[in-house]
Amino acid sequence: MPTSAPPSNRFERRRAETRRALIRAARQILAETGDTSASIQAIAERADVGFGSFYNHFETKTELFEAAVVDALEEFGQSFDERLAGIDDPAELVAAGFRLSARMADSHPELMQILRRRGLGHIHSDNGLSRRALRDVEVGMTSGRFTAVDPAVALAALGGALLSMVELRFARPELDGDEAAANLAEMVLRMLGVPPDEAHEVALRPSPALPERTTPLSCERRALPEGDRAASEVGADPSRLWAMDRRHTLSRRLSSGTGPSRALFSSAVSEGSGSSRTARTAAKAMRLPGAVESAALTVASPTSGIRPPR
Repeated sequence: MPTSAPPSNRFERRRAETRRALIRAARQILAETGDTSASIQAIAERADVGFGSFYNHFETKTELFEAAVVDALEEFGQSFDERLAGIDDPAELVAAGFRLSARMADSHPELMQILRRRGLGHIHSDNGLSRRALRDVEVGMTSGRFTAVDPAVALAALGGALLSMVELRFARPELDGDEAAANLAEMVLRMLGVPPDEAHEVALRPSPALPERTTPLSCERRALPEGDRAASEVGADPSRLWAMDRRHTLSRRLSSGTGPSRALFSSAVSEGSGSSRTARTAAKAMRLPGAVESAALTVASPTSGIRPPR
């Protein structure tokens, strides 16, 4: 949840913690079912607070659930601030934002389920990611990076595309989320006026690293193949997490590669004796795009503990 200045005394600290507990409970309900018909008693029990405490903070359930959505969207926006700090190019910010969002469907499922179910009504709000996206769009238009149109219209297009991608991540979990996000980011950048070749290059730049998962995949959990389940235990090393995320793409690329190149790459990763030089030669021979080549080299690393699916 977003952080704010700590209350100054014990009473205020307890009051603030009660409010946070109620918002956490509301967020859980929104993520799990989206059903806002739960009774105040049920919400209070989930929050582990007294029934009467509810009315010290909210007049209605509608007010509570709205506060929960705003809280989640602000956390979403703060994640962008933290992960995309240092990126000045508005086009790269858009592309990285799409890819970050796709990965957060796995790392922050509760948050992304709330965005999925309630985000549409907040595309033009003045909180969360919306105000940050509008800022980046306006900077891009002012600098000439994007075609000048009504920023509100551009924001509507960006928000709609982002929410559709989040829906896709949950509705079609078998798809490669990073690949889908990169493809969609490329289309969005072209829509904003970035030349096709440049949009393609920007969309495939390495995606920002995410922290280790802090919550289980409790929302629409999908079963992982045995190899992915083992790989999920390797830790939060960004290169390893990214390599995992690209495995299905790499597998398809290997399947379409020519015999000698495929054999060369396979020899580079077999039995943990990978050779980056050998893998790079094979990847270039197979004409892998830069992003996929990087994933291939990461997977081929003898210290990664990750192997392509056979």
